[in-house]
Order: sequence, then structure tokens, then C-alpha cells
Amino acid sequence: MGTFSIWHWLILCAVAILYTFLIYRIVMSIRRSGNISAADRPSNVVRFEQVMYFSIGVVLIRAVVQSQNLSNNSGVTRLAVAAVIISALTVFFAWLISRRRLNWARWAFLIFFILSIPGYAAILSNRFQADLGGSILSVVQLSLYGFGAFLVFTGNAVSWFRNLPREAAQEI
Repeated sequence: MGTFSIWHWLILCAVAILYTFLIYRIVMSIRRSGNISAADRPSNVVRFEQVMYFSIGVVLIRAVVQSQNLSNNSGVTRLAVAAVIISALTVFFAWLISRRRLNWARWAFLIFFILSIPGYAAILSNRFQADLGGSILSVVQLSLYGFGAFLVFTGNAVSWFRNLPREAAQEI
């Protein structure tokens, strides 16, 4: 399929940043009952949300980089579908955790993160030299998810999830 020039990388990064910003703005503009504003959330939870939206940009860049190494259209299609699913799940969990204050979503996110580590390790061990760019982006993506899990399980986020309002506790 060819190699990337510096212009391809710059355009790709600009598109990914724009896409991530648009997703972030769309999610922030959703005004449903039960959403919690940024002023009412601890700093760790706000940072978690920002890290998760940044990770979507990494997912998209990784999909484009890895698609350059595929020779058939079915592989590219599967990669694109996987990127969309991962992005949608990231937005869903970020919203449930940071906007709806659902403790079970925080634990589910941690479990999915832990379960994904062996899969990433297997993929990276087989592909690291053949696809250096995609492998590095995979490590960055996994690191962002790990940092996000760290943020919602430490600092001021812990007490925020423990001290649920009565209405939220009944919802769960």
C-alpha cells in the first residue's frame, strides 16, 4: 500500500485531533437528566474523561497506520469496524463513569482493561517488528486506558464514587 510521508502523518494527526475534539464536544453538549457538570466532579474524574476522549484519537490513528500494512479490503474493513466499536465503547464507558457516576461501570472498565492486556501482549509480540508504528500506538492506547483506570480508582475519585447520593444508589 505504500509508506507514509510527513504530510500524511500531519494530515492524519490533524484529522484525529479534530475527530476527538468533535466527539468530546458532542458528548459534552448532551444534556440528559442525571448528567453531572464538570464543576461537581472531582479532578481525577474530569481528567479520566479527557484521557478517554484522547484515546479515541489514538485508536483512529492506529487503525489508519495498521491499515497501510493490509493488502486486502476485508482486513481493512475489519480494522475499521474494530476501531468504531472500540471508540463507541470508550465514549459509552467515559459517559457512564464520569457523567452518570455509576460505580459498576468503573469496575467493568477496569475488568475490560485487565482482560485486554494478554491480547495486546500477544499481538505486540508477533507484530512489533513488522508494524512498528501500529505497535507503538497500541502501547500508547493501552497506557491511556491504564492511566484512565488509575485516575478513577485513586485520589478524590474514590470518595466521590463511595458517597453516592441516595437517588443514584437506588438507580444501581
